[in-house]
Amino acid sequence: MLLPLSLLLVQFPFDSLDSLPLRHWTTAEGLPQNGVNAIEQDELGYLYLGTQEGLVRFDGSALTTYSRFNTPQFDTNYIYCMLKTASGALVVGTRRGLYHFDHGQISLDPSGYREKVQSMQWAPDGSLLLRSDNRLVHIIANTVQDLGEWPRLNAFLCDQSGSLWAATHSGLFRASRMDAAWESISDQAYDYLFQDHEGHIWACSKNRLDSLSKPVSLQLAEDPNLLVTAMAETANGLALASSAGLFLVRDQTVQRGFREKFLISVFNDRAGHLWFGENANGLFQLKPGNIRNYRADRGLSSNNINGLFVEPERIWVVSPNGLDIIDQNGQIQPFPIPPNSSGLTTLYRDPTGKIWLGSRSHGLSFWTGSEWQVFQRPNGENVPRPRSFFTDSQNQVWVSSDLLGLVLLSDNAQTVWNLGGVGNVLFGLAEDQPGRFWGASDQGLLAIEDGKAQNVSRQWGVPHACLGVLPDPDGGLWLNFELSGLSYWRDGHLSQISIHEGLPYDTNFNLQLDKNGRLWMGSNLCIFSISRESALNRFQNKQAPLDLWVFRQQDGLASGECNLIGNQSVGMSADRVFFASVGGLVSIQTQKPEMKEPPPQVVLENFRVNGQDFSLDGPTEIGPKVDRLEFLFCTPNLSNASANEYSYRISGLEDNWSPPTTQRSATYTHLPPGHYTFEVKGRYSNGEWSNQTASHAMTIRPTLWQNPVFRGLALALLVLLFSAVPLLRVQILKQRKRELQTLVRERTHDLAEANTALMRTQNQLVQAAHEAGMAEMAVDVLHSIGNALNSLNVSACVLRDNLSAITPPYFPKIAEPLPQDIDQQNMFLLSDAGRKWLKGLLRLLDQVSERKQLAQNECSELIDHVENLKKVLQAQQAHLRTHRLIEDIDLVSLIQNQIKIHQPQWDAHQIELSLNIEELPTLRGHSGKLTQIISTLLKNAFDALADQPIRKIEILGHASEDQVEVTICDSGCGIASEKLDWIFNHGTSTKPGSFGTGLHYSALMAKELGGCLCANSSGPGQGASFTLKLPIHADYHEKVS
Repeated sequence: MLLPLSLLLVQFPFDSLDSLPLRHWTTAEGLPQNGVNAIEQDELGYLYLGTQEGLVRFDGSALTTYSRFNTPQFDTNYIYCMLKTASGALVVGTRRGLYHFDHGQISLDPSGYREKVQSMQWAPDGSLLLRSDNRLVHIIANTVQDLGEWPRLNAFLCDQSGSLWAATHSGLFRASRMDAAWESISDQAYDYLFQDHEGHIWACSKNRLDSLSKPVSLQLAEDPNLLVTAMAETANGLALASSAGLFLVRDQTVQRGFREKFLISVFNDRAGHLWFGENANGLFQLKPGNIRNYRADRGLSSNNINGLFVEPERIWVVSPNGLDIIDQNGQIQPFPIPPNSSGLTTLYRDPTGKIWLGSRSHGLSFWTGSEWQVFQRPNGENVPRPRSFFTDSQNQVWVSSDLLGLVLLSDNAQTVWNLGGVGNVLFGLAEDQPGRFWGASDQGLLAIEDGKAQNVSRQWGVPHACLGVLPDPDGGLWLNFELSGLSYWRDGHLSQISIHEGLPYDTNFNLQLDKNGRLWMGSNLCIFSISRESALNRFQNKQAPLDLWVFRQQDGLASGECNLIGNQSVGMSADRVFFASVGGLVSIQTQKPEMKEPPPQVVLENFRVNGQDFSLDGPTEIGPKVDRLEFLFCTPNLSNASANEYSYRISGLEDNWSPPTTQRSATYTHLPPGHYTFEVKGRYSNGEWSNQTASHAMTIRPTLWQNPVFRGLALALLVLLFSAVPLLRVQILKQRKRELQTLVRERTHDLAEANTALMRTQNQLVQAAHEAGMAEMAVDVLHSIGNALNSLNVSACVLRDNLSAITPPYFPKIAEPLPQDIDQQNMFLLSDAGRKWLKGLLRLLDQVSERKQLAQNECSELIDHVENLKKVLQAQQAHLRTHRLIEDIDLVSLIQNQIKIHQPQWDAHQIELSLNIEELPTLRGHSGKLTQIISTLLKNAFDALADQPIRKIEILGHASEDQVEVTICDSGCGIASEKLDWIFNHGTSTKPGSFGTGLHYSALMAKELGGCLCANSSGPGQGASFTLKLPIHADYHEKVS
């Protein structure tokens, strides 16, 4: 529960200078030297710094140095002072005279003044006054005039009326006009003179500030040796830089800060930020605004704050080793702590006014009004490890202990609620209705009532620790879960907003609601505030905008790590919220001041073409070859330049603006020739876009071949070439054609001869393979012929024997005229007819005998001829038979060699070959016979494909445990089923004009090799396959041999 508002109202601003946000730049951030002698701002918003090592331009983010090392026009780096001209340029006073600096261009002053210039001022008439050591010089119309010299001139001033003032070691002098005589005004030795916008002249002498226009004299400090080095006017009065810090003077009151700094320059920029330079520690920016910081270097015991509470007139702050009070003037005073105590952890003031202090060494203590007393429970023990205090709706005070749980202090700690395993480490407590508490713990969100606790966040499916809890006025709960952003629970429904919906961080600590309806919380990165109403709207509509304020270190926080957990890590007053951080105490105004800045002015800083810098003065003509264009730009913003956003385009190339980006450069590559204008606009973070864009016109020249004149001449030349060259081209082409034809004929002839030789060689190889197989076949053929001739011989012998016993078939007819009776036979024989018959019979017998003899002679001669033929065949058979060698046969290589032999013939007839042979074992046998079988099967397959539309031969091969099978399939004419049974018989063939010996003898040779040859076909036109099966076992082949 929040503290009663009446106890939180703080009526003082805590506006000491030391508490204001301070930014710091040194050589580590890019300064060339840590002594800043002068500060000025031009009309574009750039801040310029004069140092001993050159002129520095600062746009709020980047520091750019101009010195004699990179700017040849400078012959010295030592800069004393600067003035802005009416045109916006700068006049720079250096150790070697006057220079003009105009948007990066540096030149000598037209007057040619080359002496030391330590300070300068514009006169009302626009002429220039300057101090060079002890001389006062006037430059008008480029003419140098001496106005006086003193033994020791400390400062000078030209007031609004044109009168001159000179502060010297011997006193103050005045001249009514440039050419008037000097008169002594005072014997007081002043160190610095200044005139404010109301015309009042101020003079500083050591530790005093005197007004020369009215009777005012203020003592700045007690140090009599204090030296005022520079003055500036701000909205809050006069700012004085001195050897002992910074002074602000307003309404005759003096505020002092940064006492340890020796300041040598001070400047107030357009936004009201105060800048000052130290003699050896760089540049500082003081940001008057809604953030205040209280740190150890300003008097706190430690920057690591563990707890705080706010009273109407002061703030109590506890750190591990000390307790401090910040009063209404921002002054920090230490407060005593319990003796020998250490590890202070928490601090609280209850409704009765009693102050409670927690520590690791003493547990819980309270302030009696004069001393600290250790608290004791009724059992005499303390409350160890106290963490968070809380006052409920009955004004009862509770404290959480990491070891005991929840302890009620209002009844002298008689009530102790041990929360057990649910979670004793309570970071924060809240009450939404009497008697029901909510605890933010390391285990999640706890609902605590009547001493019993229940972890409700685990029931909601949230596994993380709860780091903050705050009741909402409408009855809900605002919650901070680890890694879960901001959560809201009401009526059993949990809603969340995370970094994906716009929060700057996902793990946030503490929760406070101010009187304006804004939720405040810290994180490891920043402090931020979100409008309660906008958060509730976002829960209902994910597109609803979030009213979010974010405060980071670059905005003025001493540290962005505001990650202390507990009710006492944040406090609230009427108009400010206070956060404990690791960098001290942070205070932020809850009512954000209206800072409606006009849209920024965008500045083009540089323009590069192919890495080379080009001038931005006027349109640029570049080219013709442009590979890379680079534009550098910025919106000088001395508050938070890194958050500025830009959008740009190139007219002539694109119409749409680029998406907003914080990048301060734009790059284009390979633009075509043409006229372009680069435009860029800017805005402060989420502000309005600038009304005017920064732009630069440029023309990219075309290359020679892209020039219209060149293209016209090239076109004319092409026309001429097209009109004059064709005939020559035709002649060249004809000659080339003739040469090519001759070459083609020669190459064709050579190719034909090569093909003929190749075919001859292939035919010889085929014939040789065929003859190699036929030699063996001839032996078998001759053997068969010998068998046939032997049979013929036998038959001839039989014929001869049979002819020997032949009786003519007509003999029975010859006996027909002879009577049957014997007597009649004798009479017949004695008769003429008988005698004629007998005579004819004798002649017939002679003829038969003669013919028989002839037949017998012929048979004998036939027998002799057959015997001679047998002898010849036996001799031929003996001559042709070769010695049958048994050798190792690589069947795959043998098949591939046969394929190579037949391949040209197959290619000529467009026969498709498919080879699918597994790895086959090595066989032992007669390679000649196996070669003849494979050759015969391949040739038969080729012959079967004649006149077939599909011509395909497939060769398959595989091996089993005991045999090898090679199958040759074709898509040819096929075999009728009735012929399959006698396809291997002698004389059987499916080809016209064939004798049918190839397959017959192939089958015989396969049988001799211990295998067999099989045929298969689905019928005519369905192709055929022949399978050769051979045994693998070597012992069979050895037996055959």
